[in-house]
Amino acid sequence: MKNFIWSEFGVLDHWSLADDGTLFIYNDQNQFRKMSPKYGLTIQKIIEKSDALKGYNVQIRTSQNTGQYSILEWFSDLSLSDTEVRIQEDSVTNVEPYSELNKKIEAMKKEIDEQKRLVEHEQEEKEKLSQRLIKASDKAEDYQAKNTELMEKYIQLQNYYNELTRTEQDEVDNVAHELIEMELVGTKKDVQCKGHPVKLFALRLGINREHRGRLNIEIKKHIKSNCYQVLLLDHGNREVQIALGIDRKTLHIRTVFSDIPKFSESLLSICGFNEELIKQSADTYALNDLVAMYQKVKEQTDNSILET
Repeated sequence: MKNFIWSEFGVLDHWSLADDGTLFIYNDQNQFRKMSPKYGLTIQKIIEKSDALKGYNVQIRTSQNTGQYSILEWFSDLSLSDTEVRIQEDSVTNVEPYSELNKKIEAMKKEIDEQKRLVEHEQEEKEKLSQRLIKASDKAEDYQAKNTELMEKYIQLQNYYNELTRTEQDEVDNVAHELIEMELVGTKKDVQCKGHPVKLFALRLGINREHRGRLNIEIKKHIKSNCYQVLLLDHGNREVQIALGIDRKTLHIRTVFSDIPKFSESLLSICGFNEELIKQSADTYALNDLVAMYQKVKEQTDNSILET
């Protein structure tokens, strides 16, 4: 009759062999169990198993066949924790074969590798999800920024229209209808730019068009009424919004809008100038002075964007 008790021993750290042949095994807490030299040749097999099991959680067997040996002092075999021990009936050793132990260790290594693979896969998926969320967040911020910019431009255009007299609004409406019929979008035009718009080019866009005469543009999009999104072909294809007029079939610039959001408020807060007063007395300012005002506002607003 085989009577054994299996108990957990923790992580196997090392073994030692006493002069009298007693084998000691130690766990990572420096606790030990011993194996009697009476086991003879079996001890060498246990040493081989101990070498294979270093660093692993192990269970130990304590024989109860010839006496009530304490599980806190003695052992007669060891194996991998949480595994079924298959004993090869052997009249001499009666211990788990080394080959069986190797199978357990290999199986456990495969399980560990699979767990690592699953963890790495999960981490990769989390990283992909994180990147998708970041991209989605960036897109949302870009959309919000573009939406805010469009709203500001719309308000700017609406303010321009509201500031006109009723007669001027009627004139703009008629001009807008005539411009739409001309199917300007997608065409390149040579338009007249003189007088007040020249001052606005300097103030609102920082472009000095003194003595430049006519302006070459490519009309990209109809915004509203007589307002269009255009490329300034004479100024590095800069994209801006302008209001067009037509007189005797000749296109001309009525006004130009700044590419700086909330330009009027920024001009007042940064430079201390009221845009309406400047427009009313534009002839008292040199074009270079107006360009300098634009550049100062542009520099300050760009720095504010970088800081945020």
